Amino acid sequence: MADPTVPNNLEPPLRFVTIDDKTPKCFLSVRERPSGDLIIDARSRQFFRESGLPIGAAATDPRHGIPVKENRYSVHMSPESQTGVNTIKLTHVLANGETKTAVQYTAAIKRDRAFAFVFANRCGDLKDPCYNMKKYDGSSIMIPPWQSRFSLLYAVFVGPTDLPFCAPESDDMCMAHFRLQEFSVVLLYTWLNVPADDTGMTTSVSGIPARGEVASLTPEDCVEWFDAVRRMQREEFIATLRASPAHASIMPVVEASRFFKLGWMGTPQWREHCQNLVERGLIPPPPEGFEWQEWK
Repeated sequence: MADPTVPNNLEPPLRFVTIDDKTPKCFLSVRERPSGDLIIDARSRQFFRESGLPIGAAATDPRHGIPVKENRYSVHMSPESQTGVNTIKLTHVLANGETKTAVQYTAAIKRDRAFAFVFANRCGDLKDPCYNMKKYDGSSIMIPPWQSRFSLLYAVFVGPTDLPFCAPESDDMCMAHFRLQEFSVVLLYTWLNVPADDTGMTTSVSGIPARGEVASLTPEDCVEWFDAVRRMQREEFIATLRASPAHASIMPVVEASRFFKLGWMGTPQWREHCQNLVERGLIPPPPEGFEWQEWK
């Protein structure tokens, strides 16, 4: 496919926005410091929790259920590096003031002229007011509107500013490439047809099994990486819902969920999925004349 690069005359900060009932919802922002360093804010309403547990469940970790105040990544120019390395730093702040920082290094950008994975996020319920736009300076990057039947999952990769991003077209994820002064940013995103809750999930490189370093990735690698991460996040989400007795009646349909390019009922992929559920006996057949986009 051609490089899905957005024109590079955008004014930072970049705010990634979708629309909920005419209300702009910002789920990610990227700004550039005068030094060229990037600050990437994962806007979300999340809670610290033990993997696979709902917020209200008993947990051994005393931080379980504490809101996450900030989840920020910075990608540094690292001009002092003699080996072509960039530093990627995570700053994680809880509402009780507890702060965690973690540092990773990558040679992908400067030495290998490739892309580096920064993080992936399964968003919580985008209807939460925390996602409402508060500032309108810079540039707003709009992705298609969504319906509450879906959850948004996305991943962020960073590469050299002049490196194209050309990967095969996908029927269940979207791609966009943004060039800034010193770096370029790739956003891959998809929709899972399970309604979001208040949990959310963030995955950084250290959370991916058997991959402890920030590897150098081609565009095809980025797509494969995101596919692996989104599947892992889907399984964790399903396990979390399964742990709550309130969701027992819908679990067969949840476990049959899949990824979509658009978070909108009524697409050909949505109709195909619903018909598959009918054939499997997981949902009743619709009445004659039923419009699939109305399916709840």
